[in-house]
Amino acid sequence: MPIIDYAVLYSVLLPLVLNTSIPEAYILALVPSFVIYNVTSTLYAVPIAYITAKRVSEYLKIETRFPLSTSQQ
Repeated sequence: MPIIDYAVLYSVLLPLVLNTSIPEAYILALVPSFVIYNVTSTLYAVPIAYITAKRVSEYLKIETRFPLSTSQQ
């Protein structure tokens, strides 16, 4: 994602909106924060989505077929 962020957001979209470009050194300095954000957002979003899907399937009485489900082991 940092490569896509850099290529699309900072090279194309941001200059169109601001009518100016941000120096590449500033953008490259932000890349580690992009990586940290993408990792942490995945770490909390995936388990929340898994728990939500499991609870909804139990409420709707739909058979779950999650590969890591404890009911199948």
